[in-house]
Amino acid sequence: MYNYNFKLSARSIILFFLIVTLFTGIQAISQECQNPNVTVRFNNPYYNCETQLYCVDVELLTDTEEQQLSGMNIRFFYNGDVLEFLTMGSFEPGYSSPAPPVIKTGSIENGESFGFNGPLVFFNGQVQMTGPVSSFISTDENNWTKLFNLCFRLKHPNVLGVEDFCPSLIWDLKQNQGVGGYLPGDDGLIITLVNQDSEQKSLPAFENVNHFNWQSENIGDVYGQPVSQNCISEICGYVIPISNWSVFLAIGLMLIISLFIYKKRISG
Repeated sequence: MYNYNFKLSARSIILFFLIVTLFTGIQAISQECQNPNVTVRFNNPYYNCETQLYCVDVELLTDTEEQQLSGMNIRFFYNGDVLEFLTMGSFEPGYSSPAPPVIKTGSIENGESFGFNGPLVFFNGQVQMTGPVSSFISTDENNWTKLFNLCFRLKHPNVLGVEDFCPSLIWDLKQNQGVGGYLPGDDGLIITLVNQDSEQKSLPAFENVNHFNWQSENIGDVYGQPVSQNCISEICGYVIPISNWSVFLAIGLMLIISLFIYKKRISG
């Protein structure tokens, strides 16, 4: 009789822990489903002919009304053979970056995994609410909320002579939500929102990203490939590549010689 009661007690304990675990899991899933979706994208590429900087805006969109950004880690990749980061700026009122970003340059082999022909550069920065914010993140798909902009130098200015200039910027967040970023042990892009009920705590968001001039594929060791979607055409006029100067010089000499021969015949 004593052994029977002991077995029954053990089963009860196991059943209790199973119920607690199940309840905790359901509660966590329910809370995650209630987290607002926030999508981030790069947009409005432009080139300043005077400063020779290529800039893009960083914009947010949510599916839930009256949401304000609390903080966000800015993590993305780009081709080190095309762009060189210069500044973060034009922050919306109430936001700033508390520290300079950390930028790490990988190998060309790393770049090949993203479809680049140059080294992969990883940008790791952050933006936080540092003052009063009166506006909310937009819920209108036609009117995203601009947070700040990023500006780059062009590694090879002659690329402006091509018909379309479409550099890729890849957010550090895999296509499958909840998986995290592309680096080992990397949580990827993380966004937190203001808790309207408590000034001491922030709320998690469910992050989504729109990559810029890049499409996720996940084929073998390749995560994706560059695509031409947000391009700038014919910036500041055409730049003649240095390799073509010899051709133009030869043509010019031929015209001068032809003109000289023509005049000599006329005078003769």
